[in-house]
Amino acid sequence: MKKILFASTALVATAGVAAAEISFGGSANFGVMYNGSETIVKNELDFDVKGSGETDGGLKFGASFDLDTSYNDSNGAQGTGIADDSNGDSSGLGEGGIGDPEVYIEMGGLKLTVGNIGEAQDVGGISDIGFDGLGVDDVVDALRENGSDDIRIDYSFGDIAVAASVDSATNQWAVSAAGSFGDISASAGFRDNDGTEDWNVTLGYSAGAFGVTATYAEAGNVDGFGLDASYSQGDLTVTAAYAERGAADAYGIGASYSLGGGAAIAGGVAEVGGETVADLGMTFSF
Repeated sequence: MKKILFASTALVATAGVAAAEISFGGSANFGVMYNGSETIVKNELDFDVKGSGETDGGLKFGASFDLDTSYNDSNGAQGTGIADDSNGDSSGLGEGGIGDPEVYIEMGGLKLTVGNIGEAQDVGGISDIGFDGLGVDDVVDALRENGSDDIRIDYSFGDIAVAASVDSATNQWAVSAAGSFGDISASAGFRDNDGTEDWNVTLGYSAGAFGVTATYAEAGNVDGFGLDASYSQGDLTVTAAYAERGAADAYGIGASYSLGGGAAIAGGVAEVGGETVADLGMTFSF
């Protein structure tokens, strides 16, 4: 991530601010995808703008938002607009715009964030296949994704992180814990979702070039599970994944090759929803 330091009065306006910084980073991709009926050319850009500072007393603070846009040649959809929270619409075409505004304060490992925030229980899950994601993981991971909350507290100590979040409009709440213990990683999340109890757990193990992850999730009366396994040799990583939810399942295999400098070639083939899908493209991180 590239960072630009502004030492002007626009950012450092009071004597109580020890340092202020604006940083820019993001990712992009492009490639071709076969969606089961046609081959399309697509690209996606996701840039993050973050500001951070710290008071003389050691209180850290910051804010961030995303700038997203994408293009899909199958219908000419292009996202360039500014998100409008009043109706969930965008002044541009397709997906894109300014979104995910967040503001936080942090002290001693305890962080309070307000804004369009990821729910606390949305932890763990399995890897997807392809340069832009073919959707194998969505079969199970959709069970732990309910949208977003607007107040969140995170606390970390060593290799353990815990979180709690709430939607102030509905009073729905969620909690989670995640950590790593040598070669083993684990996470668990729970959400009180308007009378139903949603929960998930993920376990991972890595040993040298090999890695495997298993996840289970339950939302209401629906449950699902998923597995992924990966092998890395130098700059090449091969990943296979399987997911199941009720009568629906998906599976696939993919590979990525790092070119260095934040660039990689990636692609995969999968069976999702009874359709064969595939993609090949490049990914970039900045």
